[in-house]
Amino acid sequence: MSGNVLRVVAVLFLAGTVAVAGTPLPPYDFTGTWTGVIIAGSDVNFIAAELVPDGAKKFTGSANVEGIPCTIRGKRKKNSKVKIKLKCENRTKGKFKAILDIENDAMVGAGRLKQGRRKVSAQIALDRFVFIAPVCGNGTLEGDETCDDGNTADGDGCSATCTVEVAAELDEVEPNNDAAQATPVPVLPALVHGSVVPAFDEDFFRVEITGTELILETFDGDGPGSCSGTDTVIELRGPDGLQVVALDDDGGIGTCSRLVVSGLTPGVYYPCVRAFFTSIDAYQLLVDEP
Repeated sequence: MSGNVLRVVAVLFLAGTVAVAGTPLPPYDFTGTWTGVIIAGSDVNFIAAELVPDGAKKFTGSANVEGIPCTIRGKRKKNSKVKIKLKCENRTKGKFKAILDIENDAMVGAGRLKQGRRKVSAQIALDRFVFIAPVCGNGTLEGDETCDDGNTADGDGCSATCTVEVAAELDEVEPNNDAAQATPVPVLPALVHGSVVPAFDEDFFRVEITGTELILETFDGDGPGSCSGTDTVIELRGPDGLQVVALDDDGGIGTCSRLVVSGLTPGVYYPCVRAFFTSIDAYQLLVDEP
């Protein structure tokens, strides 16, 4: 791994050096989160820093190098040259001369680390984290979105603001441990609130579809878009309540479950939610027919 990182650092450093001979670079704001590596010999140390400006061409901040708190400060010189100084609580100090790549929000350079009388040559590579705001309607689940179906139309199960639309919310009714006792879900899409207590409990629900596709997805007690400490298994049982038509364990967010079943015959089906191992105090089940 260290060899690959060294090669990447060398390429970026050479690419940045070429830029020094060009036109002076425009002003640059170093504010933000920067992550990267400090390489000394065969050691690759990961660094994360929070930088803030200290004048027009200077910056300061706090850093963490492999769990060790540090302070960092720097100064931009002519063109793309930047001097970086690092001081850590374990008495390690670092000095680097780097090249600023404005287009890619990166700083790459070389210098030395010093701890006591020991000095070693080192290289540093930092990239600034650039936040990209979620785009609702692009078909990718991002940020706080609870759904993204590739459009911004309301009324299709996923709203114009990328939140799940439901026609009804209801609670499971115990006992519902088999198809004969199943909690009915009268209208779709629906969000059902339930729990799996004790751990061997099984929750059956009765749904009737008019099409050939059914979507089932579990979340934790906070609902769509969230799954923390919840490990479910979803089964879709056939019209007899016994035959398992489809099953999923961790196809959803984290250890939650998600089933998209196609090619069904219109009629009655029985989704069943159970715990993978331990009891679940609260979960939510989305039942939808596209």
